[in-house]
Amino acid sequence: LQANGVLWLEGPSDRIYLNHFIQLYSDGELREGRDYQCAFYGGAILANTTFSSPEESDNTFANLLRLNHNVAVICDGDRTAASGTGSRIKGRVQRVKQEVESLETAFLWITEAKEIENYIPGKVWSCVYEIENVPDPEKYDSFPSLASKTTDFVQKNLKRKTFDKCDFAMRATEHLERDDISKRFELDQKMAALVSKIREWNQ
Repeated sequence: LQANGVLWLEGPSDRIYLNHFIQLYSDGELREGRDYQCAFYGGAILANTTFSSPEESDNTFANLLRLNHNVAVICDGDRTAASGTGSRIKGRVQRVKQEVESLETAFLWITEAKEIENYIPGKVWSCVYEIENVPDPEKYDSFPSLASKTTDFVQKNLKRKTFDKCDFAMRATEHLERDDISKRFELDQKMAALVSKIREWNQ
């Protein structure tokens, strides 16, 4: 059977986090596969997709709204600074923002922090990697999947040259409680709104 709504995410690690966040904020009421379904648009692939009504779309973009009109789109802000060039969201994200915000049944979250890992508090990083006193990630810290020439959160605080996002997500959610994330930037407000929207889809 078709899910009552689709959460469009960048990749598999986002699914691990969002499923866990939804479980925490719905007190275990909402479940993937029954109340909603996660699907991936793959970051840069967003440039070739659209969320627009059939009469407004053409063959230029793959219209993901045709799969289900109840959609939640969650994008990394990818911002690297509070102002200037690094504070701007990408053009493809800006376009999708305009499309999704015009849909009554849709939900949009473009993270204020650079990406989802920025919302995971330092004490969870400490638990996963057994390193004491890992600080909370700052809003614009980066978390590359591969070794980077620039100093990032993983290299600086964990002394690791590589970082597997899915592996960390699975291990982090074992230690992650609602109180741990409720004060992390705008996450508390966004998750409460997302859970409310999923409940609307399932009425």
